[in-house]
Amino acid sequence: MPRLTITQKIHPISNRDVITADDGTELCHVKAKKFRLREELVLWKDDSEHQSYARVKARSVIDFAGAYDVFDDAGELVGTLRRSGLRSLLRVRWEIVDAHEQPIATVTEDRLLLAVLRRLGDIPVPLRFTFTTPDGTVIGHHRRRMGVRDRYEVDVTGVDTRLIAAIGVSLDLLEER
Repeated sequence: MPRLTITQKIHPISNRDVITADDGTELCHVKAKKFRLREELVLWKDDSEHQSYARVKARSVIDFAGAYDVFDDAGELVGTLRRSGLRSLLRVRWEIVDAHEQPIATVTEDRLLLAVLRRLGDIPVPLRFTFTTPDGTVIGHHRRRMGVRDRYEVDVTGVDTRLIAAIGVSLDLLEER
């Protein structure tokens, strides 16, 4: 699936997003309860919330360089998203590894100047990340589109769609952008 669109839904007690594919079909719905000590994001196959598409669970309660495991609907580990603690001080940086801890991709915030400006104040600027393989090949992008509600386009090749959906919403919800 080459491109996913993540659109924020306004909801008072939880963060909710809808993830759609290129052709407009809904892939999943994301529900993240606010004010949880241990982060967990559930990506549901539909609005009824009976079957999960994927789950993202933090390994620990508080961790500057957090690791978030991504599980499929059967509870099997798909991969892990790791936030690079110190390396994320100026520019956000995440690593995606597979179920065997082998690196798949690095996700890095593109523009250092805009990253610094965002940290100095709540400045609404376009947000963009680049996905690269361990050998440095660019395999995709994550872009924030400006508007009333958050809207992101994630275009990545060669990575499990559940991991792409998970990192897409994590860059929004866990980074609080």
